[in-house]
Amino acid sequence: MARSAGKGERPMEEDLDTETLEITEDDAAFIMGKGGKTKAKLMRVSQCEIDLLDGELVLEFTGTSQQRRRAMRYAKCVMAQRVGSVTINDQDLEEDCTVVSVPQEATGFVTGRGGNFLRTLEDENGTLMFFADQDGVERHE
Repeated sequence: MARSAGKGERPMEEDLDTETLEITEDDAAFIMGKGGKTKAKLMRVSQCEIDLLDGELVLEFTGTSQQRRRAMRYAKCVMAQRVGSVTINDQDLEEDCTVVSVPQEATGFVTGRGGNFLRTLEDENGTLMFFADQDGVERHE
């Protein structure tokens, strides 16, 4: 899944709202990432404010409806990576997802040592990238 951070107009205050998502302690650590980098990346690509509420295992998303929807979906994808594979669906493809097929033998190259090449691509392009399964599409290995 990839999405460039847009440079549209700032939403009007009345368009902003907040939603929450309960998470596990392990998910909280994964969402924060090393030095808060994962959370910062999620905020950048979704253009949504994301806070881990102190003393609670709750993520708080503040932004427009679209920003909150994207941020929550991206956070769920990041958490899914922790325990298995991520699956994208037709709705993801319609909104803001670009799929690039990567042959099995090239995944190591695309990922790079410790995921560094993939993270570099994310940083340079303002995107969130990961390997995912696609609903209804058979995996060719």
